[in-house]
Amino acid sequence: MDELKTCRDYSKRFQMLISGLVLFILVVGIVIFSLIVELFIYKHLLDQTYKDNTTIGESILELVDKAENRPEDEKEYIELLQHTCDVLKLPNNGYVCAIDSTGLLVAAPGLKSGKKVYLTSADFVSKDRKETVGVKDFFKSKKFNGFYEYPEHSYSDILVGVDLENAGLKLLVHQDNNKIKMLAKNKTNFIRIVGLALALVISVIIYLILNKKICEYQVQINAQNEELADAIEKIRAQNNQLTGLLKENQALMGIMAHDLRSPLNNIRSLNDMIQRVGELSAEQKEFIEYSQSAINSGLVLISDILSLSRLEQQNNKLELAEIDINHFVQTHLLMHQSKADEKNIDFTVENKLTSKNALVTEEKSLVRVLDNLISNAIKFTFSGKKVVVELTDNDEELIFKIIDQGQGFRDEDLPKLYGKFEKLASRPTGGESSTGLGLYIVKLLCDKLACTINLETKWGEGSTFIIKHPKNISSV
Repeated sequence: MDELKTCRDYSKRFQMLISGLVLFILVVGIVIFSLIVELFIYKHLLDQTYKDNTTIGESILELVDKAENRPEDEKEYIELLQHTCDVLKLPNNGYVCAIDSTGLLVAAPGLKSGKKVYLTSADFVSKDRKETVGVKDFFKSKKFNGFYEYPEHSYSDILVGVDLENAGLKLLVHQDNNKIKMLAKNKTNFIRIVGLALALVISVIIYLILNKKICEYQVQINAQNEELADAIEKIRAQNNQLTGLLKENQALMGIMAHDLRSPLNNIRSLNDMIQRVGELSAEQKEFIEYSQSAINSGLVLISDILSLSRLEQQNNKLELAEIDINHFVQTHLLMHQSKADEKNIDFTVENKLTSKNALVTEEKSLVRVLDNLISNAIKFTFSGKKVVVELTDNDEELIFKIIDQGQGFRDEDLPKLYGKFEKLASRPTGGESSTGLGLYIVKLLCDKLACTINLETKWGEGSTFIIKHPKNISSV
């Protein structure tokens, strides 16, 4: 339940994260878009204002020049301009005024006669804002489009300066630039409001869609969890059943060890007694030999199955001890001499070790490996041939080679060489039994001892099994 609650918490966080990210991206996009639109509208209004101011200035001059009672006296002319400035109202806090070549303001809204105001403290900035000119340069221009600014007061007017012909004056037409900017911003406020509302709606929709999808996935996951729980319960029941079967198998192995081995041994004892009772015919002796062979095959099979059961059930913990190789050869390897002599096979052990004759290993497992391989070599080698066990070493490994002149292995036998109960093409040459478990047991023991096992063989010419045993098995 805690894991399910945690999963749901993460799902909610994921939904909030994705929705918030979408909202953030949309808001940023809308703000950028609105700023671009606002700039575009401002530029458009700016151009339009320049045109309007130019038209207004030129219209005033045209009206003054064409007036029937145009005053000839400069003082009367300026009074007419002053009256025009007082009564003319332009949009965006706009107004008109007039200056002379010294920058003296000669007419302006509310200007009292006798009051002297100079514009020399202001800057005249070109339309592209790349050039700033003084009053004198401004006055010399026929027509001036740009800004009339007071940097100290953050004040900026859109300005058009037009010459008053034959009067030595220049007419200035103003509109407040800040008002134009505010107008552009007001025109884009609707876009901002609608855009932000749309972004919020889209984010909510995305959140709801994600919530729906995640809920659907959670339903599927819950169903799968229930199926998984059922499957786990079934597996647990099967494991319990397998455990029971394993115990039954172990019990059967015990029965095989005691209830089967004992009767076979009894039959073998009876065969021995029959041979000692009196003289047997040739046919009776042959039957006794067949019986002994069958008994021996059964006992070998029981022994291999019991060994296999122990190997497959026990843990892989090694019982390591240092053994003397010379003693090991004398005790465990040369014991095969008698079996080789029975088949008239030349059996030799060649000790070619270059280092000290000691090895750390699990002796009983190594004995079983070599016993199986040497027994097989003798079992599958014809009379009059040779079997050689060669011991060599290098810096890291002790190497056992079991070389025979037997039948070898076919290529099709190699993939199933270490399989369980596999029957290969070669057969024992002296009527010996073969259970098909020997090489399988050898491979299990080699893996346990961290040994490698390799085979060099050619059908009809014999085989060489190579066992490489690490000298420092504890570090493997």
